[in-house]
Amino acid sequence: YTVVGPEPVDGSRRSSAAAWVGYVESVGRTAGRGTFASAEELKEALIAHGLDLSNWGVGSAKTVEHLFEELEAEETVLQLGARGVRRWLNVVKVRIKPVGEPGLLLVEARQIF
Repeated sequence: YTVVGPEPVDGSRRSSAAAWVGYVESVGRTAGRGTFASAEELKEALIAHGLDLSNWGVGSAKTVEHLFEELEAEETVLQLGARGVRRWLNVVKVRIKPVGEPGLLLVEARQIF
């Protein structure tokens, strides 16, 4: 990952140490594989950062356990900080077409958990 800091106020190429410290504190820490010992520990961290989990796992909504599995499988990364919680993931779009059949396209219709 590339960390991009705050833009300097005076237009110079350097930003002040105080601005950098403020930026790092607002972004917080990155959490990925191995950060949490269990889904319960992840749940406690999410609640501590102000997330309302009352609708997680209701209907078609994913559970904290699903998020924990995504973190452990390195499918996503969380950023926990003063700005709240952000979920980062990479999206790859692939089109699979059979040779000689331009009208056919393989489409993923859903995820199975």
